[in-house]
Amino acid sequence: MEKFVSMGNGEEWRFSRNTWQKKLTSVWGVSFLIVFKLILEKKTLHSQLTIWLYSQSRLSAMPTMNKYEFELRFLSYRGLKTRFRLDWNNDTLIALSQISNKGVLEKSVPETSPEDLKRFTHESYTQFKKDFIAKYTDFYPLPTSKYSLAEYIDRLEYELKVIKEMGFNSYFLIVSDYVRRAKKQMIVVGPGRGSGAGSLLAWAIEITDIDPLPFDLLFERFLNPARISMPDFDIDFEDTQRQRVIDYCSQK
Repeated sequence: MEKFVSMGNGEEWRFSRNTWQKKLTSVWGVSFLIVFKLILEKKTLHSQLTIWLYSQSRLSAMPTMNKYEFELRFLSYRGLKTRFRLDWNNDTLIALSQISNKGVLEKSVPETSPEDLKRFTHESYTQFKKDFIAKYTDFYPLPTSKYSLAEYIDRLEYELKVIKEMGFNSYFLIVSDYVRRAKKQMIVVGPGRGSGAGSLLAWAIEITDIDPLPFDLLFERFLNPARISMPDFDIDFEDTQRQRVIDYCSQK
């Protein structure tokens, strides 16, 4: 029996149950193997809260968004709210999570220039989001912030756009799930290492603990739209507790 994984660019990877495990293990190692196994077996990570919010927000009727994208978007904006201690309620988070039906790529991601990717990202903004960003152009979330909240939202939306078009929404959800689970179980997790520290989304959904903007870290070092490559977070768990994380992923 064979399974197919969409890569977000019209391309599909084919795996049989006899060969996929060996191939993935040899290239990406155990943690990435577990993540892909969860994706192939269609293990959902949706919490009851996000399922309910999705059904109540009318996003389920939008052809441009599914549950996976909604959950990632909702968690990312909730993460910004938590990180910066903002007073956004669920209605605001849902409104920010929405996108318009515009901003559809005309070519595949590698064939789209960075400038066009940003243009398509801006075209996907709803009127609420445009007004919201304009409101926070001169608002700096922390006294030491180099960038305004509007710039944070623009960067977050760009990353979300790239991740969606490359087909990695589920990957980010899964990694965030087991990292947050480890932290809740008091397992020591590294703050972030390697190119993954350049992702604002990863910081917002608690995969890393490093805000990349103050250090001018580039998202493209981690996930380059110019070429289809697999994302790979370098996550460190304390040696004596790593098996607990692997067991959690396996049982999930």
